[in-house]
Amino acid sequence: MKNREPYIDEHGELIIPSDCPEKYNWWKNKSAAKGEKEYWRQSTDSQYLRIDQILEQLKVTQEVWEKYTHLPYRGPWE
Repeated sequence: MKNREPYIDEHGELIIPSDCPEKYNWWKNKSAAKGEKEYWRQSTDSQYLRIDQILEQLKVTQEVWEKYTHLPYRGPWE
């Protein structure tokens, strides 16, 4: 069965498959279209996860985290 969930590949790149569950389509978030400031301020109860929330779920390394967000690293993870 094909992996439909986001993952980090062997090069440390965030891969979000086109057929992944809708909640991972962060680019569909209306506040993302309004600009970066609005996007990062958005409520965490949006139907779409923000990139930092996806990275947190994936328990990425600090190096990977810093490639995708300016927010402080939340790891190391348990």
